[in-house]
Amino acid sequence: MDVRIRRAGDADLPAVYAVWRVATRHGPAGAAAPPSFYHHVLATGQVWVAERGEDVVGYAGLMERGGVAFLSDLFVAPRSSLAASVPRCCRRH
Repeated sequence: MDVRIRRAGDADLPAVYAVWRVATRHGPAGAAAPPSFYHHVLATGQVWVAERGEDVVGYAGLMERGGVAFLSDLFVAPRSSLAASVPRCCRRH
């Protein structure tokens, strides 16, 4: 199944936070509501999600300040097949 990249909306934030929690080992995917930081990035920048089927398997936050664009976040669910495409040097085991 192919990965689809699309711009995220408010409804995607729980899935985005779930990817972060699993990728950083901060608890089970559905443990809590997304913190305000995600709403801030969505309101003042861009959030993009990677979907495989109906599942969000990764996301990136893009911000622009003073004419400089930067990633505020970039996480991939470690057990997704998308994780296999992340360079080994970027993985935490």
